[in-house]
This record gives sequence, structure tokens and C-alpha cells, in this order.
Amino acid sequence: MITELGLVAVEAGKKNGKWYAGNEVNVEVFTKKLEDYHQAYENHMKFPPIQKDCLSQKINSFKTEAAKERDFLKIVDMLNKL
Repeated sequence: MITELGLVAVEAGKKNGKWYAGNEVNVEVFTKKLEDYHQAYENHMKFPPIQKDCLSQKINSFKTEAAKERDFLKIVDMLNKL
């Protein structure tokens, strides 16, 4: 549920490119980190952009580096099993 003012802000962000900018950088960093895990990387590259974005956002939702690394390894394990 988003207000009409919120929708206007989202549309403005999409038009000026700011809506996507942070997400694309996060996905690039996440994908680069996956390169060391060949099978996980290959499976990740088959995902549509929205799924890649969701995985990178999940990692960045944690506050500590230890939590981010722990969750990254869980995602690598999941991607290896696909």
C-alpha cells in the first residue's frame, strides 16, 4: 500500500534514473562476489533481473558484515543446489 504521493516519487525516481541506480550497483557487487563460486555464479546468471535484485537486497539488509557473509554463504549453497 503506497500513497499517491509515494507513487509520484517512485515515478520521478524512475524517470531520472535514481530509482534503479543503487539496485544495479548492489547486483553488480553481489554478482562479482559470486564469480569465485563457479556453479553458484552460473545458476545466478540464469535468473531474471528481479531475482538477482532480490538476492542482493537480502544481503544488504543485514547490518553487520558477519551477518552479510553468513547469509551470502547460505545463498551460495542454495545456488549450488539448483
